[in-house]
Amino acid sequence: MKPGPAGKTAEQAHYIRLMKQGFNNSEAFRVVAVGRKAGSYWRNGRTARDPLTGRVCSYAAVTVVRAQSAVISPLYLS
Repeated sequence: MKPGPAGKTAEQAHYIRLMKQGFNNSEAFRVVAVGRKAGSYWRNGRTARDPLTGRVCSYAAVTVVRAQSAVISPLYLS
């Protein structure tokens, strides 16, 4: 596995699948075995500066759309 963001694509994909299944951030990063910050970065996106070159790298946020599992009662207007 490569160090840095490019080396964790399998973990990130697993994290995204868990989030789509309804896991919250804390549960998902524990299952995937990554740090809390990594899970937050994947969910929210981030900007980082390379300390050697000074180049700014932006990592896009992951859009997680959860499937509606709850049945809406006919008592409510939709």
